[in-house]
Amino acid sequence: MNLMFCQLGSVKTLIKFVDLFAGTGGIRLALEQVCEDAGIETECVFSSEIDRNACLSYELNFGKNPYSDIRNVHDFPDFNFLLAGFPCQSFSYAGKRKGFGDTRGTLFFDVERILNLKKPEYFLLENVRGLVTHDKGRTFQTIKERLEKIGYSVDYLLLNSSNFNVPQNRVRIYIVGVLNRAIKLTLNSDLGAADTHKFKLKTENRQVSLFEQAKIKPTVVKDILGNNPDPKYICSTNFIDKLRRVVGNEFSQLHGYRLIDYRGGKSLHSWELGVKGDCTPDEIEFMNLLIYEFINC
Repeated sequence: MNLMFCQLGSVKTLIKFVDLFAGTGGIRLALEQVCEDAGIETECVFSSEIDRNACLSYELNFGKNPYSDIRNVHDFPDFNFLLAGFPCQSFSYAGKRKGFGDTRGTLFFDVERILNLKKPEYFLLENVRGLVTHDKGRTFQTIKERLEKIGYSVDYLLLNSSNFNVPQNRVRIYIVGVLNRAIKLTLNSDLGAADTHKFKLKTENRQVSLFEQAKIKPTVVKDILGNNPDPKYICSTNFIDKLRRVVGNEFSQLHGYRLIDYRGGKSLHSWELGVKGDCTPDEIEFMNLLIYEFINC
């Protein structure tokens, strides 16, 4: 976000912003940190989130509970920067990809409504990479055209969090807009590595330019783990035994796997672990084939 923010040109010494679909406040935190580094004062004048559990975390992080349904909010204080990580499930490869046919997909139009009402100078929107390809690109084109129609110059990037010292392999689209002025980001999209093993190979064999540090050490999960975790986070002996059914004692084989029942690929499922009862090898094979056919239909 630091790099993208620099592309927006000169800004006011005080940025008043709204934080929509705020979650636990990750986008807000990034904006506040980059502004602090640049010596720019910020003030969050309004935040909104409908998930009550996320609201509790947001309150712990920022001292204010943002609970509200943005569809029912019509009065806003003045602001010059809009942040919105609008719901992504209807565009995600992991979902049914109904797009604007899903109620969550239509929430983009509330972003459009607020931008049209208040006309802030800048906005930053975040969503899943599938937004770009949904409905053969027509969904994103609709979003772009509607934003341009109300006066914004729009550009976007696809970036992987693993390239920014975050121990997570996650690609997201970042859409940036400037009111009544041309915008052109000088950064390039970078999808990063497709999976954990390619990420390791990429970072181990990466060629270093003259402008980079001599030694590149990517951030991985073990770099952020605490030394003395609360006992409630330690796997039970029973669960460890279930994992042994799959990998024996070579727990390093679990790197890059997900514990999930509705995806194939590098996933461990409840029937493989015996979480809901023991399964025979034939039953496990049948369930894996069933999942494979489901996600490819």
